[in-house]
Amino acid sequence: MQHQIIQKIWWGICVLLMIQSFQTTFCNAQVLTLTDKNFEHVTDALSSQTTGSMFVMFKLERCAHCERMLPEYGRLSRDELIRQNDIAVAAVDASSNKGLAMRFGIRNFPSVIYMHRGRLYRYEGPRFSADMRSFALKGYENQGEGEEIPPPTTFIGQFRLLGGSLYAELEDAAKGKMGTFGYFVVCMVGMLIGLLISILFMVCYLVFSGPMDPHEDGGAKNKDNSEKVKTN
Repeated sequence: MQHQIIQKIWWGICVLLMIQSFQTTFCNAQVLTLTDKNFEHVTDALSSQTTGSMFVMFKLERCAHCERMLPEYGRLSRDELIRQNDIAVAAVDASSNKGLAMRFGIRNFPSVIYMHRGRLYRYEGPRFSADMRSFALKGYENQGEGEEIPPPTTFIGQFRLLGGSLYAELEDAAKGKMGTFGYFVVCMVGMLIGLLISILFMVCYLVFSGPMDPHEDGGAKNKDNSEKVKTN
């Protein structure tokens, strides 16, 4: 009897997993996949002739919040009004496409941006398809002219963006937004900066002071010995 109950529970779990997998696949059937390599080609985001619109969701692997949002995002891609207005719906896996996440200043996941007629708008509302649809049709106007779509980053630009991202994280930590861990991070960074400054001063001292000339040192010793002999 106990064996039959365990077997039924096992089959129930398998069925639930299959249903969840099917729902996730079905919901994402209309969602375009963007990567660091195909982004410019698919979106044509920087062209002055761009008249189309696109939602872009940035997600991470093994992100519970991202997984919960995917079904609603899939419904958005199949929404009749979204299709009628030629609004594309796409997603970026930031785990393997860090360049795009840095380029658009994405720090939290999931994050959704809306590109419309060459401008960028950041969606921060509820994670439901109806709310995102309302944002695309009219709500984005509350952000005024939006932002300029950032251009592709160069090698040096990536370091600049990385520095800006680190600064923002430290700023949040200093303001207490990260709790006790944030203060710990600030202390550790302060200690690291102090250590680096100490090493820099030490290196500068060794470089500019230079090694002592052995001949000069030897000459000074010989002179002292000569004076001692004369005294004796």
